[in-house]
Amino acid sequence: MFIRQEENLTCALDFWQAKPSGSLMWSLDAGTSSLLAAAKQAGYNDVTEFKQKELGCLIWGTNVDPTESTNNFVEIVEKNQDDGLHIEYRCSAGTLTEVRIDKQIIKHKVSNPKELSILIKMWQNTSIAPATEKFDMVKQQDKNKWPVLVSHNQASAVQHMLQHETGVADFWYLLMDSTDLIEEAMDVWQQNLQKKYQIMQTVPADGWYQAENTSTTMISPAYYEKYSLEHMRCFADSARKANCRSLVHMCGLLHNIMPLIKQTGMNGIHNLTPPTIGDTPFEYAYDLMPDDFLALGGFGSLDWINRTREEILANLAKKLPHHIYQKHAFTLLVTSDEADFNLDNLYLVRDCINEYEQIAN
Repeated sequence: MFIRQEENLTCALDFWQAKPSGSLMWSLDAGTSSLLAAAKQAGYNDVTEFKQKELGCLIWGTNVDPTESTNNFVEIVEKNQDDGLHIEYRCSAGTLTEVRIDKQIIKHKVSNPKELSILIKMWQNTSIAPATEKFDMVKQQDKNKWPVLVSHNQASAVQHMLQHETGVADFWYLLMDSTDLIEEAMDVWQQNLQKKYQIMQTVPADGWYQAENTSTTMISPAYYEKYSLEHMRCFADSARKANCRSLVHMCGLLHNIMPLIKQTGMNGIHNLTPPTIGDTPFEYAYDLMPDDFLALGGFGSLDWINRTREEILANLAKKLPHHIYQKHAFTLLVTSDEADFNLDNLYLVRDCINEYEQIAN
């Protein structure tokens, strides 16, 4: 389906309210440099305008954090060294050091109980305040274009620690050896998130969004149930109290935790990924989840970049039964996964998506 700009807000709000899509809507989450080059080649300086006018993409929402976090307890010092950028987090309780190369963390700041204790002190001294003027500005700026969502731009405790504080291995070592301490850290992080939720409830958002990367490559169903389920339920419940629906980004291998995801009460999943990259067929997810479930379903770089028309259509047929988008709230999320692509790749995947929809008719 090629969505015209004047149709976008209605289509996106219907999607958020879980109205069956009927037609095959699609969105594009692609690498900035390749996308900007393609847009300029097509005569556009504005990427969003290019996606709407040339590709017919659904703009399903823009995220705004209406909160502000400050921490005068911590001084941050950056030093460029031969092995990467060293970032020191200094406070009266001690110093934690992180190392990054090309913005990727190669040494996390916490690897033992002493360092975790310092991190807890830092989190306990975080101040969270409203910054709702940011939301008001974007709400006015994007009026009649697409939904404006609230997001605090952070993940729940387990995901945040795995990704940003400890890494996967040290998280599990600490969980086994210093269970009380790491559970205390999770509680402090969750308390700060709940302060953000309270502020998010004060603005007239069209939906709530949270970015997780949780999958069974990082956490077992048993530990998801023990540590993450209630945190995500709190997010979903907070959105519901604000009369909003919730959408959570989750990557990869979700099949074995889908029954637990259902228990959280979240309304939708962003980038629900079927085989072969993920393990969660769209049909399974819609059969399991409530009738008002919505999903942005992944169609990754291997499915379309430098593929022929016949290959793209075959990949669509393999992953996406027509009744999924006809009878449910569904948007196909085409991703580039940081792979390079060109304008011709985009035009071809656009045409194949529209052709695939016509096959059903």
